[in-house]
Amino acid sequence: MTTAAVIVAAGRGSRAGGETPKQWQMLSDRPVLAHTLDAFRGRVGRLVVVIHPDDRPRAEAVAGDALLVTGGASRDAS
Repeated sequence: MTTAAVIVAAGRGSRAGGETPKQWQMLSDRPVLAHTLDAFRGRVGRLVVVIHPDDRPRAEAVAGDALLVTGGASRDAS
């Protein structure tokens, strides 16, 4: 059996403030999502990241071997 982590990062993060969604805001010179992925790497068999379609280029730059999937129109659809 393989364990997977699904990281939902498709939101726009408006409550976090700023013009950039929170998963793309910088923390120690890296996007928050990069830190999140690192926390799971080596602990699960598969990483799946749900992204907003507009964020694919950014996500590809930090995802490594994680599977990128496009989120739905709402949180529950993702």
